[in-house]
Amino acid sequence: MLITFKRWFLLAIIVGILAGCASSSALNQSHRQPDLSGLLEQEQTREPTDRELMNEILSIINNSEKEPDYEEVKICLESFVAQYPQSEWVAPARALMATLNKMTVLQAALISEKTRSEVDHAKLSKELNALRDGIRKREEEHSSETARLQQENDQLKKDIEQLKNLEIRLEKRGKRLR
Repeated sequence: MLITFKRWFLLAIIVGILAGCASSSALNQSHRQPDLSGLLEQEQTREPTDRELMNEILSIINNSEKEPDYEEVKICLESFVAQYPQSEWVAPARALMATLNKMTVLQAALISEKTRSEVDHAKLSKELNALRDGIRKREEEHSSETARLQQENDQLKKDIEQLKNLEIRLEKRGKRLR
């Protein structure tokens, strides 16, 4: 609607300039021009053409400043199809409505999938943390078991050394007693 207003405003300025440039002799001729202010008023009150309305709808979609409101566009397209059922733009408008409907469905599916993936991610993160904790506990158990086995090994080495010493002493005693 803003584009249409700008066009009409520009047309009014041009008409004003042309009216100011017209000479009085041209106005007094037998072929008088129609009243331009009446034409301008008539142009402002007339409804936009199907092409103008379709261009306006497309400009809403093509807004680079912000994300377009696709629900508003669908409503405008439905209104367009109802208002201009014989227009050459009805088929593209219906195709655009179908595309917007599919896009809406896909966006809903995307949001649903994103939510599901976030839930799955949270679940997998918990499982991963649980597995890490389990690994950490196993490593601690293995570390303590390794330390215990090392101590036991050291003790066994000492015991073997003592047994060797005892055996040597027994042999020495045995030799002395003979």
